[in-house]
Amino acid sequence: GETLTNVKDLDVDSGTVRYVVDGDGTGDTFTIRDFGATDYFNLVIDQGSGTADTFQLGNALAVAGTQTVTEGTFDANGNTNTVTGLATVNGGTYLASTAEQTFNGGLTVSSGTFTGGSGTVDVNGNLTASGGTFTAPSGTLEVSGNFNPTGSTFSANSGTITFDGASDQTFTTNAQIYNHITLNNTGASGSDDIIVSGALDVNGTLT
Repeated sequence: GETLTNVKDLDVDSGTVRYVVDGDGTGDTFTIRDFGATDYFNLVIDQGSGTADTFQLGNALAVAGTQTVTEGTFDANGNTNTVTGLATVNGGTYLASTAEQTFNGGLTVSSGTFTGGSGTVDVNGNLTASGGTFTAPSGTLEVSGNFNPTGSTFSANSGTITFDGASDQTFTTNAQIYNHITLNNTGASGSDDIIVSGALDVNGTLT
């Protein structure tokens, strides 16, 4: 819960920056510090002890390594977030908001809550929701790897899930109800399959 002051440059080749609550017993809101084109290597949102605080973006965020939300709330607050490595929610809350969230190393939700907003959530890798609550965006959820919502409380929301990989993808339905699904795999012939595991219930369009 401390404020970074008099820090003009941050090494983004290695290391981890951890944001924790201030422990004052009140749910406060803090703005995550912006350091330029690339902001952090590894970024962790962690409650520590005390009342959960909210850590929101004031500008576009770029994480060169991994991003983890373990406690508290990460709020994209209408800004883009691009994570090069794996993004993980294993507690706390991730609010995707209205701007695009890009996870180039995949997205894993094992506990806590991931809430998509009206902006695109682009997962360039596997999307695994093994626990907690996962709400897809009302816009578009793009997945280029395998999609497995087994174990989570899942809501398709009103948006579209697009499978846009370049090789075979596995879609484990987990008896969930989906709204719109678009199959746009661009792999070579014989490597462009969407392999569906389980019954598929689509209430909207399947294209």
